[in-house]
Amino acid sequence: MSKKFASSSLLPRLLLCALVVAGVLGWLLTRSAAVADDPLRTKVRIAITFDDLPGSAELPRGYDSERLISELIDALKAHDVKNATGFVIGSRLAVDPSGEEALKLWADAGYEFGNHSYSHRSFADIGNGYFTDLASWEPTMRALEQEADQRLRFFRYPYLQEGRDVVERKLLSSGLTQLGYTLARVSLDFRDWEWADAYNRCLDHNDASSEATLSLSYLEYARANLSWTLATTDALFERPLTHVLLLHANVATARNMDALLTAYERKGAEFVTLGQALADPIYTAEYAGREGTLLQLVSTEQGRPLPPEPPRPSLALTCP
Repeated sequence: MSKKFASSSLLPRLLLCALVVAGVLGWLLTRSAAVADDPLRTKVRIAITFDDLPGSAELPRGYDSERLISELIDALKAHDVKNATGFVIGSRLAVDPSGEEALKLWADAGYEFGNHSYSHRSFADIGNGYFTDLASWEPTMRALEQEADQRLRFFRYPYLQEGRDVVERKLLSSGLTQLGYTLARVSLDFRDWEWADAYNRCLDHNDASSEATLSLSYLEYARANLSWTLATTDALFERPLTHVLLLHANVATARNMDALLTAYERKGAEFVTLGQALADPIYTAEYAGREGTLLQLVSTEQGRPLPPEPPRPSLALTCP
């Protein structure tokens, strides 16, 4: 074979190799840029909390609080979530036939309790009766503390309403401190409760197709809300934040809990305790805002409106 022929046959191979290498490098650079631009690719620490234990007031046929809590626990255990906090409403427990057993399951699973008031009413509704409400509930909470062999440390205001003015907020804060509670504010909230009624209807009607549609919208919005929350957090705080996730003990969340945790894990979530999250002084600072999530309180304090949230799906016509 002549040297001229050998070099001419080698040239196309070299060009092909160069094109392949260039293509691979281009793909790697594109992927690297995408990862760098996506804030969800970094680890995000999340404390998981549930309001309204032992369970929602309205449940579909075939469900009680015991089954509801059992499904939530199964999903948490499947993802090796070692700590979650459930905030108990006294009036729900008082009328729920399976409520005590549901709370026993929660405690036996190693998860914490918090106080969500007795009547789930705000200070704006009942004024100084708020403290009577708390005092009447305290003996039961302390009995629960003893039975569960844990110290009840956390309180969450109904509707996240902290008081209408500075005087009310300081009065409420002082009362909680005297009772030994730490306020458990929230930074990550996609309002999972909005899916509950539609889920109840679908399950009552045995409408699996509509339930699948609901599940898709639930998970899509949860992912979009996480992206929005992280981007908004970066803008407000200019540093990472350990987030407190607000969920509710309802059927919509019980049916989607496993998929929700999977979705969060794929976005880099690491699950931590509520105590670890609240160790950040940003959660315990005083704010001028009346109610809402930590992000809403801080944006009010800074005089900076929050960016628009992701558009919410319409659920009213699902399983009418």
